[in-house]
Formats: sequence, C-alpha cells, structure tokens
Amino acid sequence: MKTPTVVSDSHPTVVRTRRFITALLSVFIAIGCVPLYLGIQAVREAQESTSWPTVPGRITSPKVSVSTHEYRDRDRLQSKRVTHSYSADIEYEFAVDGATHRGSRISVVSDQFGDEAHAKAIVEQFPVGREVTVSYKPGEPEECVLEPG
Repeated sequence: MKTPTVVSDSHPTVVRTRRFITALLSVFIAIGCVPLYLGIQAVREAQESTSWPTVPGRITSPKVSVSTHEYRDRDRLQSKRVTHSYSADIEYEFAVDGATHRGSRISVVSDQFGDEAHAKAIVEQFPVGREVTVSYKPGEPEECVLEPG
C-alpha cells in the first residue's frame, strides 16, 4: 500500500496556485469597484446639482433616436437577430454671463433610454421653443441639466 504524498504549504505548486487565485480575485474585485465608483460619483453629482445656479433656457431640438444592433446567435450561423434601443435626445440652449451654451442632459442620472413609447413620452414633454429652467455647475456651464437631483 502506497502512502499518500503530503504537499506542504511552501511547495512551489501551492505557492503559485495561491498567487494565481489571489491575483484573479484582485482583478474581479477591481472590476467590481469601477461600477460602484461610477455610481457613487453619479449620486454625488445628482445631490450637488440641486444647489447649482439656474437660468432660463429654451428647447431647440427634441427627437427620438433609434440605435439598431445586429448580432448572430452563437448556435445558428445563419440566424441574425436585430434589436432596437430608443432614446430621447433633448437639446437646449441657455446663457450664462452673456455666453450662449448648449446642453442635452435632462438629469444627472439618465432615464432617457428605453422602448419607443418611453422615449416619445419624454420628447413630448419638451417641444421646440419651450421655456425651461437650466441648472448648471458653477464655473462649468457645459455641465448642465433640466431636472436636478
């Protein structure tokens, strides 16, 4: 009867395996931190936007945009799938200290994407020429929104 071989914790194979697992876990943790960081930044900017100065503005171009995405199913080389995503593209202009600026964000955390009905509903709220209140970041008027918070 053969005695099983015991590998010590300092064996090169064990050390390499531990280093590999540690590196792999570090990569997964780092990748997971990116969306977390971006989310925290968005929440922080949304909160800050409630105290930004406001000026009158005017809607210049409301429209629904569509993006078409084509891809093939992995298991069917002949089968092609097409999907569409819709967005409400709202453009507006406003003046700060005599200079005209343009913006396109409705809010800091965007809700402009979805199905066609959702995008159309947003566009209907912002007809051309409508007077709006624009909130802008002090010193950076290109950072602006129609709905702070």
